Amino acid sequence: MNVGAAPRGRPQEGNHIGLPLQNAVSNQLSAISRKKMILNSNVLSKEQQGHMADKEAERVKYETEVLKLMTLLAVAVGGGALSLALGAITPLRTGLAAGGILVTLVLLVSGWRQHKYVRTLIERL
Repeated sequence: MNVGAAPRGRPQEGNHIGLPLQNAVSNQLSAISRKKMILNSNVLSKEQQGHMADKEAERVKYETEVLKLMTLLAVAVGGGALSLALGAITPLRTGLAAGGILVTLVLLVSGWRQHKYVRTLIERL
């Protein structure tokens, strides 16, 4: 096989004429496809923006429900700890009341942080 020979079925002299034209057409097609991609990305971004707003609203609802649950748990555990503390003083009741008060404090701090997080989410909308 001859190394410098043209492939069978194709004339060698035709390649140098068709190549610039082929490159020009290819460049124009790629420019058109890039413009279409940009237009499509703008359309998709508008649809995605609506989806993101819905997603953020659902996130606010979820985080608000978590805040309500934390508040309810803090009230329930704190009430139980208070009732244990007001009863007869025994080591078991004192330990349980102290544990309840500690859990209540943790829930209150977590609830306060959750409240701040929900407010920042609402402000971003």
